[in-house]
Amino acid sequence: MNTTTSNLRTRAGAAMIGLVLAGAALQAPAALLGVNPGYPQIQANGAPGGLTYDATTDLFSAVAPGGSARFSAANSPVPVLGGTITMNIVVDGSGALVGGVPGNDLVVTGTIPAAGGFPMSFSGTLITGEVTAFGFLNSGATTDNFDLRFTVTGGALATYYANKDIGVKLFVEQSTFNDFTVNFSGLPKFTIGPIAAPPAIQLLKQISVDGGATWADADNVGDLDVPTVPAPSGAQYRFIVTNTGGVDLVDVVLNDATLGLVNVPLPGGSLAVGESVTIDSGYSGFEPMDVAERCNDAGVFINTADVSGSSSEDGTVVTDENPAVMVCTYTPPSGGGGGQGCTPGYWRQPQHFWAWTAPYTPDTLFGDVFEDAFPGQTLLDVVRIGGGGLNALGRHTVAALLNAAIGDVSYDLTPAEVINAFNDLYPGSNGDYEPWKNQLDTYNNQGCPLNNGTGFVEDTSTLTTETGIGKGKKK
Repeated sequence: MNTTTSNLRTRAGAAMIGLVLAGAALQAPAALLGVNPGYPQIQANGAPGGLTYDATTDLFSAVAPGGSARFSAANSPVPVLGGTITMNIVVDGSGALVGGVPGNDLVVTGTIPAAGGFPMSFSGTLITGEVTAFGFLNSGATTDNFDLRFTVTGGALATYYANKDIGVKLFVEQSTFNDFTVNFSGLPKFTIGPIAAPPAIQLLKQISVDGGATWADADNVGDLDVPTVPAPSGAQYRFIVTNTGGVDLVDVVLNDATLGLVNVPLPGGSLAVGESVTIDSGYSGFEPMDVAERCNDAGVFINTADVSGSSSEDGTVVTDENPAVMVCTYTPPSGGGGGQGCTPGYWRQPQHFWAWTAPYTPDTLFGDVFEDAFPGQTLLDVVRIGGGGLNALGRHTVAALLNAAIGDVSYDLTPAEVINAFNDLYPGSNGDYEPWKNQLDTYNNQGCPLNNGTGFVEDTSTLTTETGIGKGKKK
């Protein structure tokens, strides 16, 4: 996720000035975007009414014939034959950019001959893009200004836009624009060309559990590339940091609280446009990325790193973050252990309270044993709670704790492993909880050796539903 710093939109005098950055929902000071298209540059003049705004549909549209193209400031313009410029975006009644339309928001077509500095002829779709920012200035007269930023999606001229955006300036004559609460129209004059993309940075955190032979992104619990290893196990991490924007970045630092990395400078400290750096434990300051014992018990282990850097031009700060996940399982000692387990339905029955092993009693508060995910609830309350997500994890965790605590059940986990696994996961999302809940469900359904346990069928009538905790019934 990338973020940028900006200021809130303001108004100056009678002029209505606005800027909205799509997606990031950011607004800037009272000014146009300041788009200044570079080269190769296309210019075209539309007809009266070639620019329209429909206040009912919020559709802002402009169209013009092909016009002319200049390869550089030193070259003379050449005609763009048989083409058109079409632009369609959505702007709400306050002048805020809502976004684009299905398909490309900007399409420029035509034929540019191999003349005027152009090394070859370019024909067909010349450039296309998706809108990301929109600015406007109501002059109070019949000439108004709009400017826009688009990300490049294709076209024969796309090579000239490498690591850049499309900048569009619209000078509108015969304009009836006052605000976006009513329809307006005008005669558009386009200037289109490459502009520097805004600053952006990307972080990819990867994990290896085989000594660095293979690396996995392992972004989300449940992803196929998440490594599953027996506990205890070590892990190695690496960062791949890339400048994905259009401005050089300085003061680039990385953080990973789990690994103890706090504002560690990127080697070299800066990233040029398009530059990518891979960092592992071999770099000074990043030694903690080689973890000898990442897990010493069963559970899901997630840690997230983040990166930040500043634009070399104006100091704008950009950030990104990325997690890496590993799953550790418990392997019973050779020669015995494991293979038995009683269900939550067994442990919630009053006739089986005799099997609850101190210090874990029906009256013991859940929060006295685990992270307090169920405030005020006892172990018995939680093993009786219905529903999925955290409720299901809590239910099976209590059953696992009781199975592990009683010596008469040859269970796959120790009480400490059950406790640590829950505390490592909570707080988290249902996606984080589900894999470990399913593992506990398997352990708890291996067959109960306790009296009245063999062949026991869970009585779901004793499940309760707690408001704010979950609803429904689930094993």
